[in-house]
Amino acid sequence: MKGKVIFRVISTIFWIICAIIVCMTVTDYLMVKNKKEPIFCLSHEVIENSDGNTNICNGILYKYYDTVGDGYVSKKFIPIWSKLDDTHE
Repeated sequence: MKGKVIFRVISTIFWIICAIIVCMTVTDYLMVKNKKEPIFCLSHEVIENSDGNTNICNGILYKYYDTVGDGYVSKKFIPIWSKLDDTHE
């Protein structure tokens, strides 16, 4: 009986945390889609190239790349497990 209560509490906490993480990811995706910066970045990194800069935002389930260079702008929102294709669109 006591084990069932503990399991339900732990299960409820787990699902609440999962829901919060999904909400944060969807919020940042919608921000990027509306041409705004994501707000739930865990870390920021700037890579300077000879032809421009790449700003990298690492979220919980995603990476956001904002690349500005000679004549091109690229903004990509990809899952954390994917690799960025280095070709410019």
